[in-house]
Amino acid sequence: MPTREPVALWASTSLGVVALQVSVPAVPTGSVAVLVPALGYESSTSHRTLRALAEGLAEAGHLAVRVDLPGTGDAGGETGRATPEQLAAALAEVLAALRAAGAERLSLVGLRAGAAIAELAAGREPVDALVLWAAAAGRRYRRELSLIGTPVPDGVGLPEGSVVVGGWTFPAPMLEGLAALDLAALAPAGVAHALVLDRDDVHPQDALADALRATGADVEHRATPGHDRFLDRPSEDAEVGVEAVDAILAWFARAEPAVPADPGVEPPGEPVARIPWAGGEVVEEAVALGEHRLAAVLTHGPARSRDVLLLLDSGSDPRHGPGRAWVEFARELALRGQDVVRVDFRGWGESPHLDAASGRPYDEHHGEDAREAAAALRRAGYERVVLSGLCAGAWVSLDVARREPTDAVLALNAQLYWQRGDPIEALMSTTRERRRDEIADIRRRCAAGEWDRADEAGQRPPAGVWLDELAERRVPVSLVFAEGDDGVEYLRDRLGRRTALLEARGSLRVREVPGVDHSMTRVWLRPQVLDVLAEELAGLLARD
Repeated sequence: MPTREPVALWASTSLGVVALQVSVPAVPTGSVAVLVPALGYESSTSHRTLRALAEGLAEAGHLAVRVDLPGTGDAGGETGRATPEQLAAALAEVLAALRAAGAERLSLVGLRAGAAIAELAAGREPVDALVLWAAAAGRRYRRELSLIGTPVPDGVGLPEGSVVVGGWTFPAPMLEGLAALDLAALAPAGVAHALVLDRDDVHPQDALADALRATGADVEHRATPGHDRFLDRPSEDAEVGVEAVDAILAWFARAEPAVPADPGVEPPGEPVARIPWAGGEVVEEAVALGEHRLAAVLTHGPARSRDVLLLLDSGSDPRHGPGRAWVEFARELALRGQDVVRVDFRGWGESPHLDAASGRPYDEHHGEDAREAAAALRRAGYERVVLSGLCAGAWVSLDVARREPTDAVLALNAQLYWQRGDPIEALMSTTRERRRDEIADIRRRCAAGEWDRADEAGQRPPAGVWLDELAERRVPVSLVFAEGDDGVEYLRDRLGRRTALLEARGSLRVREVPGVDHSMTRVWLRPQVLDVLAEELAGLLARD
């Protein structure tokens, strides 16, 4: 099995279902390395880096297992609702299962808050080697989250003091649990080898390294540059932290080389999981779509649908979506009887790599991937496939639909003013500042009626041509926007006449959702977004 194609599995713990991404070495091994991601938005920005490390470990002969603990990634559980102690207990159960499966050498790698969870778990279930990577916990980390996060308003079902960071929920109990952790005091006994890997632009964690040495561990303590490229940048701009990955792989080669074994370790878990959700149960299955074996997750409830909603990657978040929204929406819709598939483009998430660098928003191959995924789902028996995505994913959905036979499109916050050759920017505020003069000019000429006259004369910008092409193909399209989003502003001001005509003909629906932001980071409003999506999806599927 190629190490570059992770195997997706789910396994049960006392806390709930965990998701495993397993990179398998070329020969059977008795060495297992378990990787614990960072929490929250950092899990998206560092996803490619952690996958690169897992693949490097597999190439070196280790079975590399990345773990999404309950409430994170593809795992079960509501986002952020477990405490660090509870997450550590679930991780310890995974470690015990791997020991029982034949792991002769068990290593644990934790990134950022994942390092603190790894320490806690190693105190419950001994490991042979431990890597604490840019470890984060304690009151300073809590202050950091509170400073960069958005306070959750009262009366939305979360405890007072909860915050949202980049669309990821950190309830007050989680924050309090993180604040109470002392990395040095958590140093577990019984570890033979340990690596404390720091950023080179922060104060070294000498106390942590000394505490591990005091337990008898052989400790290497060093720092590497480049952490800002995968921890401080938005996920759209994040790069693999090559320096850190190389340092960890070199340390494994010296301190914890792989041990061949026959038959080797068979990772626990199954490719299909039953996941409790919102008082019901959904089924999730790992699937590979099309010739390129695009990595995807199919979610369905007790009642199956003949049609499927295909959620494409948004921005540069993996298939769990912005702030895990795709996971939440897929499971909620599945309970309502709608099958949903979340898929990664090539170069993103868990799908195969590109020949060159990791994927970027609006990459030209995204259209090919979307078509390939939709065709695979039709071959699997679905009557209709509704393409959907947010921002760049919405743009790709519409671009495919105007060119190729497409059943329907449900696009969220599509920025139709964007065309190839324009800058790709992670923040809407940056884009709006760049377009400030353009926006003012569009408004002025709109008020003068210039755009309506041009439209009547058949003179339209590329976005207007797109809308006409979609109408000519009779593709049902629903454009859903956050209220006042730049995308809907452009439609109303630059293409007001064209949009109104197509809406009147019934070939296009445009809807705004009050209070929601572009990336849906206001998680307390997601139920409102979900209801709108369900209504629009039902309307699309009801059209001939």
